Amino acid sequence: EPQQIKKLAECGRLMGLAFQVWDDYLGVVGKAEETGKPARSDILQGKKTLVYVSTHGKLDPFDRRQFVDLYKLETKSEADIAAILKFMEKSGGLEYVRNRAREFSSFAKATLADLPETIRTRFKGRPVKVVISSGEDRESVWESIARKVAPAVATTMVGAVTARIVRQRGARESAD
Repeated sequence: EPQQIKKLAECGRLMGLAFQVWDDYLGVVGKAEETGKPARSDILQGKKTLVYVSTHGKLDPFDRRQFVDLYKLETKSEADIAAILKFMEKSGGLEYVRNRAREFSSFAKATLADLPETIRTRFKGRPVKVVISSGEDRESVWESIARKVAPAVATTMVGAVTARIVRQRGARESAD
């Protein structure tokens, strides 16, 4: 039914956003044994994720200049990383990103609320929970979604989410 497909697509879009935002968060504070990525990998690589953008926007001009100068260093010492993390915590950037991931996840769950029971039970909340779980990788999340939703809907969701993430990252990079 078209209305159900729209709701599932919106759920997928929101889960994708929650997953990406949570991935940004874990790229800063995640543990390598849980994420499969080196600890602090996004900081080390100088990725301008949502954590970076929210921190950058919340700092006063003096702190912002220090933050940007440290973040763009090609090689960062442990002291540099500690200072960057301190700016992220002090500004509320980390908290903002944590909250946004939870919000997107909650919104995704809410889109399923008025779907027929047969569709909701196929989800059993798992994809929404997986989105903000540090124990599973991106492929596992999308495989789980794809198995539980019609393949055409899953493909549409992945494509829409990927396109949006690419647009957002491009906008962030051109802003700096």
